[in-house]
Amino acid sequence: MHLTCPHCGFTMDVSLRGKPSAMVVCVCSRCKAPLMCYEGEVYELDRDEFQNLRRKLTPVLDALLSKAQEGASARMVEAVPKEAAPVESASLGAISKSDVEDLTIDLETSQDVSDFINRI
Repeated sequence: MHLTCPHCGFTMDVSLRGKPSAMVVCVCSRCKAPLMCYEGEVYELDRDEFQNLRRKLTPVLDALLSKAQEGASARMVEAVPKEAAPVESASLGAISKSDVEDLTIDLETSQDVSDFINRI
């Protein structure tokens, strides 16, 4: 994707992997303004819009992380031979419930996108 920040005019090339998305929220790499890309247009978000988006997306992200963790657990069980010793999921990089809780706290207490990103 080719993006131009409406706040500072900086142009960026962004590569995304995974499923197509109707909306992408990101941060300008120059001025750190929160941006939303929707249907090919780039919009700058203000703090109220960002807070509302955060409030709406937190449950969705929690559900996605939970689903991803369940899928990873199922794949780990299938991949482990019967004679192999059990492996701790943390050593495989699985996302724990406490990781999700920590991220949620950081998300709720961040003042803006830049603050949240700096915390992680």
